[in-house]
Amino acid sequence: MATLAPFAVLLAYLLRVLTVMKRTLAIGPFILRGTEQLEAVRQEESTEIQSNR
Repeated sequence: MATLAPFAVLLAYLLRVLTVMKRTLAIGPFILRGTEQLEAVRQEESTEIQSNR
């Protein structure tokens, strides 16, 4: 029974890592979707950069 202890610890660790990975990836990647508000902010920033030159 004592010879199975390291494998049990390894299995518990792997299950923990896989659970965290699954929950983290469930949210999805952080990608900004193109919206009118985003385009307005980008245009405003580009005009500010051009006016500072």
